[in-house]
Amino acid sequence: MFGIGGSEILVILIIALLFLGPDKLPDAAKQISKGIRDLKKHSRILTQTIENDETIGGALRDIKSALRGDEIAPRPVKKPVLQNKIEGEKVAELAVDRMRAVQESLARAASERPDFWSVVGQIELRVLVAVASKCLAAGVGELVADFRDLKARVPARSMWDSVNSEARFTLEPYEASAAPAEQAAAKALLDALAALAAD
Repeated sequence: MFGIGGSEILVILIIALLFLGPDKLPDAAKQISKGIRDLKKHSRILTQTIENDETIGGALRDIKSALRGDEIAPRPVKKPVLQNKIEGEKVAELAVDRMRAVQESLARAASERPDFWSVVGQIELRVLVAVASKCLAAGVGELVADFRDLKARVPARSMWDSVNSEARFTLEPYEASAAPAEQAAAKALLDALAALAAD
C-alpha cells in the first residue's frame, strides 16, 4: 500500500500513539480508515462516470485500442446540444429554479467581487434565456446597450473576442433556424459583438 512496508507502519503507529495517546488513537484510526474508504469510493465513482461517458470514455477506449494496435472505428460526430434542440428535437424547457439559482449566483459574484466575467456573465445569461424562450427580438436593443456599456468600462480586446466567440457558438445555430424576427435579432447581436471585439 503506497510503498509502505510493515516496519514503516509500525513506526507511524508508535509516533501516533505518542502524540495522540492511547485514548484517541482508535478514533483517529477509524477516521483515517473511513477517509481512505471514502476516497476509494469516490475514485471508483469518478472512474465509472468517465468510462460511461460517451465522449470521454469513448476517447479513452479509442486510445487504449490504439495502444493495443486494434483498428479504431470512427464514431459519429454529434451536433452541439443547442443545435439539436433548435432543429426540432424535443426542445428542453428552462428549469426556472435552476435558472434563478444561476442568476442569483452571478449577481452575488458581481456584487462581491465585480470583475468583467461576473458582469458579462449576467448579460450572457440573459441572452441564453432569450434564445431558449425564443424572444431575443424583444430584448436585443437592451442587450446590445448593456454590452456596449460594459465595453466602455472594460475595453480589453481579448476579453471581448472571447465573448464574441461564445456568442457565435450559441447564436449562429439559432439564427439559422429561428423565425425571421429572431434571425434579425441574432444577426444584430452578433454584428454588435463582432464590432466590440474588433475595437
